[in-house]
Amino acid sequence: MPKPYRGVQALPSFHQDFKFNRETLFQKIEHDPQRPYQKPYQTCDLDPQKRSAYGTSTPPERSDLPQLSNRQPLKMGSQARRSYLPPINLPAAPAETIPAPPTTTYPRAPEQKAPSAFRNEATSRDDLAWRRQSRMGAGTMIAPDPRFGTDNIKSLNLYNFLHFHRGMEKSLVMFYTTPGPDKDRLKQEFETAADRGQEDGYGFGAVDCFTDNELCCRENVCKTPMLKLYSNGFQVSAIQDPSTFTAYQMDMLMRHTPVLTQPKAKVSQQLERPVPRIIMGTRMLNR
Repeated sequence: MPKPYRGVQALPSFHQDFKFNRETLFQKIEHDPQRPYQKPYQTCDLDPQKRSAYGTSTPPERSDLPQLSNRQPLKMGSQARRSYLPPINLPAAPAETIPAPPTTTYPRAPEQKAPSAFRNEATSRDDLAWRRQSRMGAGTMIAPDPRFGTDNIKSLNLYNFLHFHRGMEKSLVMFYTTPGPDKDRLKQEFETAADRGQEDGYGFGAVDCFTDNELCCRENVCKTPMLKLYSNGFQVSAIQDPSTFTAYQMDMLMRHTPVLTQPKAKVSQQLERPVPRIIMGTRMLNR
């Protein structure tokens, strides 16, 4: 007699009842009332005819449930319950047609050309100011200076200074230092001139040298307050002591000064007449 397995020595009756008898094992498991439809031994190679030869009885089958084949893998627990569910045939979702994005064509920006110094034809104002580029885009609005009582005096700084002068034939700018000008007479005269001189191509601006010291140093402002007249972005004149200047004088200054299309240094060089001289019998002109 073989030696009983370890752990079963305390239950000799249990070991003797089963003795690995397939017939007894099939009867006990298949007639278990707790799980009438669970068949853990359907994975065996025995077909129903061979099983009947062993004297096993088959439990009643339900016709509405799908039957498992002899070769189907064993499924226990939730997987076994899921295998008995009938398949659900859902209609296929229609394919979505995504429309193609609209093609938009944008016009190309015109090429910017540098102005030629030897052109004889008349040049536009944009060509002349080509080297003085502004940091602001076209169409940007400049806010008025809050220290003045009119909206016609714009607040200028390092970023919008060139943008303000672009498109202005003449512009008058006051350079001051805060605190001020508060109740100064020059402030009132400057406001009156700004309200009076509203014509096309005329503009008035103010620069606070306390906050924009870099701009004042670039424009060579040695003292404040100071008035400077610009034409197309080029400086025409500077008034070092404008305390006695009136609004009428400011208006006359803007009306009667010439319009510059290039810096004054180049204009003065062109106005100089060459001195004729004779070298070895040939008349030549100084260049």
